[in-house]
Amino acid sequence: TVFLPFTPRWKRGAKDERGIRFEFFRYAPLDALHRIGYMTGMQNDLRLQPANYLLGPALVIGGIARLTAILKRERVDFIHAHWCVPNGLIALAARKLSGATCPVIASCPGSDVRVLSTSGVVGRILARYLSGSNLITCNSSDLRDDLVKLGVPAEGVNLVPYGVSHRGVN
Repeated sequence: TVFLPFTPRWKRGAKDERGIRFEFFRYAPLDALHRIGYMTGMQNDLRLQPANYLLGPALVIGGIARLTAILKRERVDFIHAHWCVPNGLIALAARKLSGATCPVIASCPGSDVRVLSTSGVVGRILARYLSGSNLITCNSSDLRDDLVKLGVPAEGVNLVPYGVSHRGVN
C-alpha cells in the first residue's frame, strides 16, 4: 500500500496491475487546493512554495487522521516514510494515536532536511521528534551531519547512498 496526498493530477487507478494499492488522503476542501507534493511543494528544492505555509499544517493533520484510521483498521508490518518532513512526522504521530506498534522507517533524501535546517527552533524540535523513528536513512554524509546538528542522535541515522554511478554525468 502506498499512502499519499490526494492530487487531481493522478491518472492511474487506486490499484495497479501488480496489486499495489494507492491510498489517498485529502487535506483541502477543493481539488484545486491540493497542491503540495508531486514536485510542486518547493522552489528549486531550496524553499517552500508560499502556499505551503498555509496548506502544510492541513496536509499534516489530514495525513495523521487518515493514517491513524488505517492503522486502527489494518495490520501494518512497517511504515516507510519517504521524506522525513512531512511524512515521517505523519507516520510517527499516526502510530502513536492509533496504538500501532509497527516500525517507522524515515528516509531523508534532501529538501526535507533543508526545511528542518532553515526552520530554527521548530526545525530542531521536529528533528528530535523524528528521532522516534526506528530507522532514519539519508543518502549523503552532509545530510547525516545536518540531522545530527539538529539533534538527531548520530547512531540513529544510517547512510544509504543511492545505488547510481555518477561517472560520466555532467
